Amino acid sequence: SKIPNLKLYVKRNKNGTFGRSLITFNVDRMPCKLVAEILNDEFGIGTRAGSYCVYEFSRKIMNITCDKTITEEVKQGKTANIPGSVRASFSLINNEEDVQRLVQAVREISENGFEFYSTKYSLDEKSGEWRIKK
Repeated sequence: SKIPNLKLYVKRNKNGTFGRSLITFNVDRMPCKLVAEILNDEFGIGTRAGSYCVYEFSRKIMNITCDKTITEEVKQGKTANIPGSVRASFSLINNEEDVQRLVQAVREISENGFEFYSTKYSLDEKSGEWRIKK
């Protein structure tokens, strides 16, 4: 929660901790699919990005009230502008070191910013997927 430009979509417990096995977030001014690809390619951290079959959740957390343009684009096969977030999940096999690796990776991504990564990754304009340039 102390990382600059990070938007967390989780509620805190009464004691101020998150206490969740699932953390949903975005980095300001960075596409969620790019953040997930960077986490995978450069840090070996698997996450999911998008609206996860729960588009209503994405609409709610991002305060989207009118999405007629997005609906029309999807009808034409363009899914790049569907709003989404990055989701990291933890389970019994994860430990505190795994959590710290994620925090450090997200901090580094946030500090480097979009301009730094946009030179290393290419965007598929139709799907919104990002892939490291070869």
